[in-house]
Amino acid sequence: SDGSTGDSIVIDSTVLQLGSNTIWVTVVDEYGCTASDTLVVEYQSVSSSDIGSHIPLNVYPNPSENGMLRVDFEGHIHSIKAIDITGRNVFNSVEIVGNVLNMSQLETGQYMIYFETSVGVIIREVSIVR
Repeated sequence: SDGSTGDSIVIDSTVLQLGSNTIWVTVVDEYGCTASDTLVVEYQSVSSSDIGSHIPLNVYPNPSENGMLRVDFEGHIHSIKAIDITGRNVFNSVEIVGNVLNMSQLETGQYMIYFETSVGVIIREVSIVR
């Protein structure tokens, strides 16, 4: 019990085990009436490479020696951001010119590239090596 009084709860995923987890919820209204229910939460391990992996968005060459990346995607890309391995947002863009994403100003390293597209957010991991 966390004493929540709102219409939603936050579940601490650090206490969940992979697979099905049963959570019992009891609510008490202002008159002392109670209602209970059981929720089954499926908790799965997902790596960053799984996110959007079924959507055909290709980024190459990977690794890139100069930070110039070709992006092949059939839909519309609204915006792009790159996150470095420390979690810092190091790059933002709203356009790709001629299917080329210019990330040449970034240092050698690994980056998670978030493409906000017409079908949702697609994440790709890229490396820049100099």
